[in-house]
Amino acid sequence: GGLTRAEATTVDIPGTGETVSIEIMMGQAYTITGVVIGNGRTVGGASVLVYSDTSKYAPDHSTVTRVDGTFSVEVPPGAYRILVKPTDSALAPVWHDSSSTRAGAEVVYDGSNIVAQLPSA
Repeated sequence: GGLTRAEATTVDIPGTGETVSIEIMMGQAYTITGVVIGNGRTVGGASVLVYSDTSKYAPDHSTVTRVDGTFSVEVPPGAYRILVKPTDSALAPVWHDSSSTRAGAEVVYDGSNIVAQLPSA
């Protein structure tokens, strides 16, 4: 089996009245949590984009911060970098550790209590 439809194992179902047992092993998930702050206040409605080390252009996971600026997103085990994009044009997008580039951003493995400080645009 795999994580995508293309990688999935095909199961043949026999004729009527027969039973097929399938054992499914769920992978362990981690939750990345944190808060987004801009100009000294929490930022609600900001996009939180989670990129794995293997993704090239598009994020693997994403969420939007709650009104209180907090967020949480479940991810499979792996290494991630987190980009925060505010809806307020007075604030600039930033990688969670205030890095200006993806390559320079700190890798998060099982991140909780991430604090992203958004600089003014």
